[in-house]
Amino acid sequence: MLTLRLDSPANRRAFHALLWRPEDSATAASGRRRLAIILHGRQPATMVDGPATIHHLYPFAEALQTASDYYGMDLCIPLMGNKAYCDSPIDPYVRHATFLGDELPGLLAREHGATSDRLDRCLIGFSMGGTGAINILARHAERFAIAVNFAGNCDPAFYPTTLGCRSPAEDVLGPYETHAAHFVQWSNFHAVTAVAGRRDVAIALGCGRDDPRLANIRRLHRQLLDQGTICTYGDYPGGHVYDLAHVLLQCAAADHLWRNLRTA
Repeated sequence: MLTLRLDSPANRRAFHALLWRPEDSATAASGRRRLAIILHGRQPATMVDGPATIHHLYPFAEALQTASDYYGMDLCIPLMGNKAYCDSPIDPYVRHATFLGDELPGLLAREHGATSDRLDRCLIGFSMGGTGAINILARHAERFAIAVNFAGNCDPAFYPTTLGCRSPAEDVLGPYETHAAHFVQWSNFHAVTAVAGRRDVAIALGCGRDDPRLANIRRLHRQLLDQGTICTYGDYPGGHVYDLAHVLLQCAAADHLWRNLRTA
């Protein structure tokens, strides 16, 4: 495992990240060395940026070497804070989607030997990270082929419209009452229309059956099928919980989609 410091000109700052690389990619189950960028959910507001925060969010992080070895994947977890993986329309120095979609793939390829083939790149996320994974794929399909969204709300308006509370995304999109159009722009339902009918893009969805986000995940699944996007869906017992088993399920889903895209 490597600890990285990655400069982002678009954000005028650097981000920390952890990177796992297969120790012997020739013997990995897939036979290919691919890249999965894993986007975390919301972090506690009291936590500061740094590798220790990633270990807090992923207490099972050391076990990710096993997934990296088995699937032949480079696994990268950037620490992005709570900016909803958006390019903010109200703050010119919050360009997180640009960093993840434009800057990070090239940085990892140039400085750490990661793949430069879009068909071997995917985005994996849970909760806020799952919503972000699909938004970034849809905006940067020239650099990624797959997104995996487990338990993302699919829509930053989920909080005020479904839960009746303030959306965390208001910090970067503005108050929902006066900036509702920004929330539409950064919803998965809007974003995926950009990849409608493409057969070189695929999306996997999952959610706990007791999670209030399940209805939105199922709605997105129906929309993807209707618009001709390659998509898999599965729900599982429990609520809004993320652990090593869920990460391994996400890696398996990405591997399944990769195999389908490569043989399409």
